[in-house]
Amino acid sequence: FIMHGLIHLVIKGAVLRDFGPGAWKLTLNTLHYHDDVDILQMKEFSDVATVALVAASADACKVSFADLVKLVGAHFAWHILGGHEARVLRSMGDNLPSFISNINHLHNTLERRFKDSDFPVFHVSNVDDSALSDATSFTLTYKSVRGDILAPLVEGALPVFARKMHMQE
Repeated sequence: FIMHGLIHLVIKGAVLRDFGPGAWKLTLNTLHYHDDVDILQMKEFSDVATVALVAASADACKVSFADLVKLVGAHFAWHILGGHEARVLRSMGDNLPSFISNINHLHNTLERRFKDSDFPVFHVSNVDDSALSDATSFTLTYKSVRGDILAPLVEGALPVFARKMHMQE
């Protein structure tokens, strides 16, 4: 399976922000990299390379793999919302469930550009929209060719998207 290199940039940002440059240096040393030029390219990387980067980062930061992935999810949301993609994301729904439903359309568009990348699929159901346009309760199903290994990324990203885009908790 393949992931886009943007996730590597986000991993680095999360490690630097929350654990400092020493943790990032230790991550690189663990992976036998002199610097991070090769792993920060905006190209497709194998899951093996990305999982190794996450595992080395988690070890360097002295947190579990899942906790680091969740932290990366939050940092990913902040990264995306801080860039030029924010306008596009804000147009993807008036509430969190509609936004999540439209992520699949975004992923389909990205798959046309990055043909070897494998994006997850989200399904929103049981939406309680009794509060007019503010859907406050729903069920989210996450499917990925990777199983649940990246589910914590979604757990980290969704609260940030909810707060910053839809003023929901």
